[in-house]
Amino acid sequence: MDATQININTAVLRQILKLTERKEALIIELSKIEKEIEDSFKGKTPFLSSAQKSLPVSKKFQVKKTRNKQRGKLKDIILVALAEAGASGIKVTALAEQLGIKTANIHTWFSTIGKKISEIERIAPGRFRLREAQPQQVPIEAVVEEKTESSSEHSLRELENDSQESLHPYIN
Repeated sequence: MDATQININTAVLRQILKLTERKEALIIELSKIEKEIEDSFKGKTPFLSSAQKSLPVSKKFQVKKTRNKQRGKLKDIILVALAEAGASGIKVTALAEQLGIKTANIHTWFSTIGKKISEIERIAPGRFRLREAQPQQVPIEAVVEEKTESSSEHSLRELENDSQESLHPYIN
């Protein structure tokens, strides 16, 4: 080809010039990397070049960010939902749909964390509710003290027998 037959304008020439300069810079950088590789095989510890420092860190080596910054938040949400459900309880599927969480995650929560919470009761497969408040048992000593205040004619021994009979109807 003759130079006279090629019709190249100056804009194209400038672009070719920029590309060749970039190519030469990359060749120089490549030769530096090859030298560092050779040095590492020889036992020398190469210093990171400025080009290597600016490279993005691989995802493998990045620190994972924690998603849940407020621990125990799910517990509070589930307890509120169970309280709203009442004595009939709520199905895990309905709870997951209501909270926008996967059903498998809710099942896992109930089987790990939920089983440690005494207020939560499993009433059927996949259905949970809050336990109803259990009446507190009064110790025998408190019953004995009440009866001594109300009737002074009984002795303490008779009151203990009376309280034991009232608490245990089958024991004489």
